[in-house]
Amino acid sequence: MFQDYQHIAFDGAAGEVIHAWWNPPKRWNRGTITYQVYWSGIVAGAGGVVWQLSGRAVSDDDTIASATGTAVDVTDTFIVADDLHISPVSAAVTIAGTPAANDMVRLQFQRNPSAAGDTRTQDANFIGLKLFVTMTANNDA
Repeated sequence: MFQDYQHIAFDGAAGEVIHAWWNPPKRWNRGTITYQVYWSGIVAGAGGVVWQLSGRAVSDDDTIASATGTAVDVTDTFIVADDLHISPVSAAVTIAGTPAANDMVRLQFQRNPSAAGDTRTQDANFIGLKLFVTMTANNDA
């Protein structure tokens, strides 16, 4: 099957991890965040996929490789091959490292194939991530 979209394939057996940097807006209240996963699969089948997200705030002169906070799972059910799947919104994710103004946040994202709800043996193709945050002002001024 021809794939005409960019994605990262996460295996159904091995835990694979990606990291990304998020530069939060100044108006973020520095509280918990939630997330939603956009994904697909190119092989027919059935089952659930469990995604995980955790994060750590990194200030100027902090060690970058410090551990992220507790990972929060969100489970979604495979529907049809080559269709866009949108997960439910996750529970609250606490960002480790006491976020402060001007921090970067290192996000750790993965599929959790060892979770009981991850029953799909085929790859799950990660397409995108939507973050939900609470703002304390109307702009970053």
